[in-house]
Amino acid sequence: MRNHLKKFVVFAGLLSTLLLGVSGSAIADDNHAFPIFRTGVSARALAMGTAYTAVADDASAGYWNPAGLTGVEKFSLTTMMSDNMRFDRQYMYAALAYNFGTAGWGAFSWVNAGIDNIEEAGVNGPTGNMIDFDQHGFLFSYGNKMNNLHVGATLKVGYQKTADYSASGVGFDAGIKYAVGENVFLGVSARDLGTKVGRTSVPVTWRVGMAA
Repeated sequence: MRNHLKKFVVFAGLLSTLLLGVSGSAIADDNHAFPIFRTGVSARALAMGTAYTAVADDASAGYWNPAGLTGVEKFSLTTMMSDNMRFDRQYMYAALAYNFGTAGWGAFSWVNAGIDNIEEAGVNGPTGNMIDFDQHGFLFSYGNKMNNLHVGATLKVGYQKTADYSASGVGFDAGIKYAVGENVFLGVSARDLGTKVGRTSVPVTWRVGMAA
């Protein structure tokens, strides 16, 4: 066990050093486009920070690290709702994951954020009209495993609408979990690879997690 743990620490350190160079530019160029893909879901996941990348084992793995779907024994349902936030914002999330046996694991996730009854204004001031702002994210995830290596990918579809304006787009997530030893895991995920909604590109987010 000690030898496995030493290899795990060395490997994780080298990988983290490599990824920090890649992710640094992504974070610096963050334009906050389509924030629902980065706001986060699940109280458990948000409390654990990046460590959850290596722990994810329920339906929320479709959002954080699709490789973690392999931890679902049969099916998993996860929901979350935040209401009465500042400026009357709303944030909702629901996900369902299922174990298809030898065919692998699949999951569908929906995340939504919006504001209702915004007073419309033009060049001459308020128009008297009320408009809504909505963002929706639909995630279709798949995971499988080969011995100690767990892999997964997510197809993301984004849609947003405000008054007469609307836009949509697609992108991808990819992730791995590696069982270094019994109950010792390393997780890496790359989120929003090539994700673009309308003309706006969503910045790539790298996450590295370790759990024992």
